[in-house]
Amino acid sequence: MVRGSEDPLVEQLIVRYAKLIGTYSEVEETKWHQAVGKALVVLECEVSISQGTAFALQGGGFLTCAHVLGPRTCGFRHDALGNKVPINVRHRSDGLDLALIDIPGIEANGLVLDQAARFDVGDLIRLAGYPNYQLGDTGIFLTARVAGYRPAAGNPAFWSTGR
Repeated sequence: MVRGSEDPLVEQLIVRYAKLIGTYSEVEETKWHQAVGKALVVLECEVSISQGTAFALQGGGFLTCAHVLGPRTCGFRHDALGNKVPINVRHRSDGLDLALIDIPGIEANGLVLDQAARFDVGDLIRLAGYPNYQLGDTGIFLTARVAGYRPAAGNPAFWSTGR
């Protein structure tokens, strides 16, 4: 209870215990970072040399921050740097700093977007992405807590902190 059920050490101990008592299945061992990692794509703008991450959505398309996009932005899987594909912007809101894009030819497992999700200060959240991607990066996968809120462009944006 001190670490919480989302802690990687606790997750490992649960798997070990399930194996000992005979209730283990490989489906249970799929860690959240493995599942989410299959939905991530690195974005790179060749003009501004900015980078970011896009998340595949169930039903099609990729969600990203609008500030990442520039002229000649391409997307690629972290393990396929040689397969950069130009993106197509479907919808963009600079005020919300969000964009819905297509990346033709890139397949990714889509995540379900819960538009009704609300987080309170102190709630555990999971963060994932490829900040400042370099060849060989695994990505950053972090469990954190919502530390507080601050308005951003008239919308609530939250701050997070490691546990």
